[in-house]
Amino acid sequence: MLDHLGKPRLGGDAAADMAELATWRAGMAQLAALPNCYVKLSMLAYSVPGWVADATKEAQVAALVCETIDLFGPSRCMFSTNWWANGAMANSDGRDEVPVTMAELWHKYHGWVAGKYSEGNVSRLFASTAEEFYGI
Repeated sequence: MLDHLGKPRLGGDAAADMAELATWRAGMAQLAALPNCYVKLSMLAYSVPGWVADATKEAQVAALVCETIDLFGPSRCMFSTNWWANGAMANSDGRDEVPVTMAELWHKYHGWVAGKYSEGNVSRLFASTAEEFYGI
């Protein structure tokens, strides 16, 4: 299980972000080739701090999420929140202090994938893939 979208870390410097994304994409492609590798789509503020309060950043993180789903397929991706540990954010380094409720977070997730993927695949992203992976 690859957690937290594979942890790309974007900080707003275009050149550094391009290099980071190139490294992330290469690694993600290698992992996607392994049929037993799954991805949790979680702790997204680690990847794009402040995305909840900035439409441009939200579009960036949504694109990363959809790129990951397209690479691995909905049958190997699952939305998660890591809420028990730190809510929707990854604020261990103080880079993101934007609050969001659990309901707002799930609503945003759904908005990114509804209409882009079939209803069955959306269901996989929110429940079925996790049920299969964890055997519940």
